Amino acid sequence: MGQGHAPKYIYVHQAKAEKPQRGGKMNHRHSRIVFVSLLATAAAVPSAAVCAQTAQTASSPPPSAQTDTAPDQGLQEIVVTAEKRSTNLQRTPIAVTALTSDTLAKAQVRTLIDIQTLVPNFQMGQNSGYAQITLRGIGISNFVPTAEGAVAVNVNEAYVSRPIAQLSGIYDIGSIEVLRGPQGTLYGRNATAGSVNITTARPTNDWSGYGRATIGNFSAVNVEGAVGGPIVDDKILFRVAGFVDRHSGYGRNLVTGNDVEDKNARGVRGTLVITPVSGLKATVIGEYYKENERSAAQHYFGAAGLSGLSGSTGQPPVFVQQGGYAPTGLQDIANVRDPKFRLRTASATGIVEWTSGPVSLKSVTGYRDQNSLTFESIGAGSNVDAFYIAGEPAHQFSQELQAHYDTSRLHATAGLYYFKEYDASIPGAVAFPGRLLDPILGLPPRSPDYLVDGEIGGSIRTTAKAAFAQASYEIVDRLTFTVGIRVSSERKKALLYNRFDFFTPYISNSPYHNDTPLPAPTPEGPKTFKSTTPKLGIQYQLSRSTLAYASYSKGFKSGGFDVTTIAPAFEPEKLTDYEGGIKTTLLDNRLRLRAAVQKSATVAAE
Repeated sequence: MGQGHAPKYIYVHQAKAEKPQRGGKMNHRHSRIVFVSLLATAAAVPSAAVCAQTAQTASSPPPSAQTDTAPDQGLQEIVVTAEKRSTNLQRTPIAVTALTSDTLAKAQVRTLIDIQTLVPNFQMGQNSGYAQITLRGIGISNFVPTAEGAVAVNVNEAYVSRPIAQLSGIYDIGSIEVLRGPQGTLYGRNATAGSVNITTARPTNDWSGYGRATIGNFSAVNVEGAVGGPIVDDKILFRVAGFVDRHSGYGRNLVTGNDVEDKNARGVRGTLVITPVSGLKATVIGEYYKENERSAAQHYFGAAGLSGLSGSTGQPPVFVQQGGYAPTGLQDIANVRDPKFRLRTASATGIVEWTSGPVSLKSVTGYRDQNSLTFESIGAGSNVDAFYIAGEPAHQFSQELQAHYDTSRLHATAGLYYFKEYDASIPGAVAFPGRLLDPILGLPPRSPDYLVDGEIGGSIRTTAKAAFAQASYEIVDRLTFTVGIRVSSERKKALLYNRFDFFTPYISNSPYHNDTPLPAPTPEGPKTFKSTTPKLGIQYQLSRSTLAYASYSKGFKSGGFDVTTIAPAFEPEKLTDYEGGIKTTLLDNRLRLRAAVQKSATVAAE
């Protein structure tokens, strides 16, 4: 979870084995233009982030971002599932970047943060352990428990709601597809800015596997491996994968002497694919992830009061006034207590697919459970014992049913979606010495001093339902029109805890646990948010190798409740997007060029 320095890795060993293949109010409107998002790929200069032209490893890619070798020596064809069906990337009228398993391995991608250099218009960071993803300048603006982002993250087609869980490890991945622009029709909730679709590697009908290990400075060790194959030929396939990612602290707590911003993460995944009869396939994926470290610390960058900026006090920080000190190194901290970050997630996904001629049906069922702890000092200096503690227990269930009809001219998709989640910020507390408040309140210094408790948190229950449909029809040769619509409804209710009376003592029976009795909750809601998100598109195949397209679409991010305060629900965020682009292959299939021009108008919620 640490930021700043990154360990320098040294390649140690990689091995693989395989048998030969047998064949509030909406108060702000913001308009902006992202002018020309340009991607170019040349066969002579490999750029796997765009074209994935390296050879396949022992892990055969799943049916997403597959690569098919062309007869000549040119670039490979890339097959993506951005429109919930398999299409050629160069003929898909969406701004999408596809990353294969080879790309991810060569770039040493271990979390989604690491793909920033591979995907245009994509930025990602973290604050207090919470993922902050931005696409085309639109993203999450809050980093507290129960907050939701504007970029949907889907793992094996199941939506991952919690930003804190979106930073779990990237290992044994078949592909990552990043869709830029609102995906309100096919992907729905919280895909206002786009979608990140992660597909894990699937077992094949031949036994195969790999092992990979790296070491680096800061005592960094990363080990990853997978093995899989048939239990019953052509009928039952299995794959298991796992990883360990560790490094020592990038900095030190000068008060306690302990390392901070270290990492200690590990995960395991099992995949079972059953094909009882031709045309019917069931896939079950179970995954467990755990992280436990002294990270998510707040680092001191200087005295705001002495900055001379408008509103500054002209006074040094309180800890300086009371004889304390701050670190001089940006990676170090000087706090009475060490930071702490813990995260545990467990998930299960079931996918059932049936195909008969032009008709196919799919069911995607997902369940996720998590718990986390974030503990960080906010006193900045060596003698102020002030801190913030929050946990986020959550569990979610989702069910999506899809129906597809595909012919040479018509491609249609329709579906139903259901989502239910419980998410909480418990415990959620801010504690600091009461003596800091006494001068402000005009009181004599309290003796003995004690930590004052401020309770901030609550729980939110969400139920979401949607129906969607999208169809593309080639009305004449090479000219295709697309129309789609999604009708969504979300219902949310909350129990909010908020108390800060300056005199209630903070109680803790263990270093990282808040045992202060909670105040009486304040119920808010239920509140229902409804949205209709359409899509219109046109595409023209100028030649066999060149596609031009234009689209109009809308995105929807639900309203909700802010657990840091007691207030009515805030309103949804909606985005309207206009986009035009061109995709072409030049120089005898040795150069690919993709360019897009986009304009959007956002109605943001207060």
